[in-house]
Amino acid sequence: MVVMAIIMVLVGGSLPIYAHMKKRAKLDQTRVLVKSVGAAISAYSSTGGVWSWMTTSGPRQAPLWDLNRDGLLDGPPDADTGFSTTSQPTSAQASASGYGGFLGMTAFEAPRGLVKNRLLVDGWGNRLRVAYGAEVYGPSQVGVYSCGIDGAPGTADDLRSWTPR
Repeated sequence: MVVMAIIMVLVGGSLPIYAHMKKRAKLDQTRVLVKSVGAAISAYSSTGGVWSWMTTSGPRQAPLWDLNRDGLLDGPPDADTGFSTTSQPTSAQASASGYGGFLGMTAFEAPRGLVKNRLLVDGWGNRLRVAYGAEVYGPSQVGVYSCGIDGAPGTADDLRSWTPR
């Protein structure tokens, strides 16, 4: 009985430490992921940052990595709910143009557990976000970020691929 009590006390004392280590691992994993995705986007500069596709009214263009302009890093058009039959481009147009979303276009090797339904997610299961602007994000003109543990954009816990000026 005494041995069991001692074991229970030791296990009880280690649970808060385990929870802290798990939280820290998610933070570190997501921080590395965001920086790596930002670097991969910078390296993929052959298209000048835009993607083109054809519509019945002629050619169209949109920012690469966020074709559907939902602010989320694109997944494959057939898996990303931001692409629909009414979005521009539609999922069919994006697929027909050869667009495969971030993972399909870059062959980025995502860490285990950070791909859900063929979409890249952070340590808390939320999609990564993408934004544009050379004055903010530097030469790549693209910023990648996670909304952090609270899942809300624009808060202090966001993890960014750039250093705020």
